[in-house]
Amino acid sequence: MNHQQCREVFYRLVSPSLPNEWEVDDALLPLSQLHQQQQEMLLAQVPVIWPISHSLCLYFIEYGVGALTLLKPHHLAPWVRAILGAYEIGGLHGARPLISDVRRTFLEPLEADGEVSLADISSHLSLFVSGVAGHSMQVAGDLLAHTDTTTIFLPERMNQFSTRPVNRLAYTLLVVLHQRFCAQGTLDAQPDSIAAGGAESDSSRSKEIVEPLPVIRFFNSFSHPVLAADLYLLFETARAMRWIHHELVGLSRQLAERSHEFMAHFSHTTMHTPATLLGEAATAILFGHQPVTQGAIHLCRMAATNHSAADSITAVADGYRLVADLSAPYERPFVLAFVGELAFAKAAGERERQRLQRRHRFISELAGLLARQIEPEEKMEGVRGRDASAAPPLVLLPADKEGKRRVLSSDNESRLLPEELARLAAAIEADLGSMPESYLSAAAGLAGGGISGDNGQGEDGATSERDNVLVLDEWDYRRSGYRLNWCQVREKPVESIRSNFVAAVLARRQAMILNLRRQFEQLRTDQRFSGRQSDGVDLDLDAVVEARCDFRAGISPSENLFVRLLRNDRDIATIVLVDMSSSTEGWIGTVLKEALVVLGEAFDTVGDQFGIYGFSGMRRSRCEIFTIKRLTESYSEEVRERLGAISAREYTRLGPAVRWAARLMKTVEARTRLLLILTDGKPEDYDDYKGEYAIEDSRKALQEARGDGLHTFGITVDQQSHDYLPHLFGEGNYIFVDDLAKLPHRLVEMYRLLTS
Repeated sequence: MNHQQCREVFYRLVSPSLPNEWEVDDALLPLSQLHQQQQEMLLAQVPVIWPISHSLCLYFIEYGVGALTLLKPHHLAPWVRAILGAYEIGGLHGARPLISDVRRTFLEPLEADGEVSLADISSHLSLFVSGVAGHSMQVAGDLLAHTDTTTIFLPERMNQFSTRPVNRLAYTLLVVLHQRFCAQGTLDAQPDSIAAGGAESDSSRSKEIVEPLPVIRFFNSFSHPVLAADLYLLFETARAMRWIHHELVGLSRQLAERSHEFMAHFSHTTMHTPATLLGEAATAILFGHQPVTQGAIHLCRMAATNHSAADSITAVADGYRLVADLSAPYERPFVLAFVGELAFAKAAGERERQRLQRRHRFISELAGLLARQIEPEEKMEGVRGRDASAAPPLVLLPADKEGKRRVLSSDNESRLLPEELARLAAAIEADLGSMPESYLSAAAGLAGGGISGDNGQGEDGATSERDNVLVLDEWDYRRSGYRLNWCQVREKPVESIRSNFVAAVLARRQAMILNLRRQFEQLRTDQRFSGRQSDGVDLDLDAVVEARCDFRAGISPSENLFVRLLRNDRDIATIVLVDMSSSTEGWIGTVLKEALVVLGEAFDTVGDQFGIYGFSGMRRSRCEIFTIKRLTESYSEEVRERLGAISAREYTRLGPAVRWAARLMKTVEARTRLLLILTDGKPEDYDDYKGEYAIEDSRKALQEARGDGLHTFGITVDQQSHDYLPHLFGEGNYIFVDDLAKLPHRLVEMYRLLTS
């Protein structure tokens, strides 16, 4: 292809973007000198890189030409993955060397003897450590090995040792060690005495804005804080290795078989310095090496007597007195640098985030469970602004013989906790030691409609942003994997506004609503006729004929001669997600609101449990859910006022909204659970969430919801194109409405068909 043809292909690949022509011409000039096959190889990567960064893509086209002479076809995909990974960590500056100097930065490490890349085995390591931990744990790259208790961070490459099997084994050892640091309480250390190292605290010193953790202050009380921290790491590593030898016999055997290969990397001297003593002791603990230095022997003996993190903290002072040599500066031995570090602050921050998230989930889900058993008039009568002390006291009972948990209210009525809520309660108790009474009182207050002192609100009654954020993954189809903890979802209330909108809709659509109410009256219960009953609404002709024949034959006839109408209560819960993006402003938004008003009246008639939530936002850090009607809330005048207050906001990031709704639905006990999505067009956000990327993430979120047992259905009024709908929602799981005046009726009719 000549320059003009390359240019046309490039613009077609990045459409509808319109980059500067001079930048494109400069980037494509070297490309036009290549053979067509090489041109196509580079241009095929444009749809992958362009949505991530336009500048990176242009740089890739311009300077990737030289790399093609060195790369083989099978190198291309991992090369692009490495470029994108480097860009996410270090931006354009970090990614450029992988393009301009491909031999040094990509090929040589790839072809190095024995080297193992974390990217190649991260999936295996994540599955392995999740199995060891008994819950999901992720693996990610960083300079030093450490953990925040949710993710274990490991070096991007392992090449310290001579062969690939040993480097893979080193990764396995590190991932288990840091999982054990979480499980055995290493990161939860609480020293009794901050001045254990003998350093006097300076009371005149100005207080820091952010107070260090007690364990950090403990290490800082020593003359060499890093040495004190490494002693603690050494003792806790010994505890972790004892567990590995006892519980993971296969891994222990592999370490023993390869110990000489590990030892070849960690050389030792007989010099009596803190670094050499700690290095020799750490090597002995990790790989079975027999220490020869007297100080290292003493350290190993001290490590063998520690049975808790508190024991290890106590032993630090004794170990410090044993090895501290103030005439020699302390530099971490290689073996402890290999083990990594204990990221106390990072772990504390992650634990606090998880604790707040668990508290919010527990209060919301328990409140939902309680509210479903409170009559609407009881909830609404005189509870607005109620004090937390007015909420009925609850007691969380211990597990029974079958392992089930219940909550007991003041009226001696117990309610069974769903399995997932029981697991959440157990996690809170494991973290805090017991279930805080404030959690239970907050849930009781929310269930009754009151405001509790611990329901996620501040002193001024405003909802805490930090307490109301849910972090979710997002699917990146280009890599066939998730972007972990990528989107932040916040739930926000829609303030009710007094207006005549709902009244006007009810007057204008009066005939339709009356007709729909009559139809929905028939849906209050599932009905079926059962014959041969002892009493009923009509005679069963078959039974009567048979009884008459028996009588004529001299046989005692049956008395079950009637037909009875049996009614089974409906058990349906529905969440309606309504698009509140800026594109719904104007007449489209008005019709969507009309549809919700009509649907709300129909829901209220049939008596099904339903919630209405809007979604919008801008970028992944601000995905917003707007609460119009909660699942546990009655369809009141206030809810109708909120429907009238719905207004267009910003963009349409559909995937996070679907995942949020699916999580909420997991807390609902219903035989049929339905998720309806009302939107005016394709999912799209301000950043790279558009086009195929947005469609694929939304499709993945809908697939996840269906995997959780939800029925998903989409309704769109996109007038431009709806070719993407079968791929997004699946055949038969959507309707396209080209006449907006028909939308309210189509919406309710569709609901009838789905729930009958």
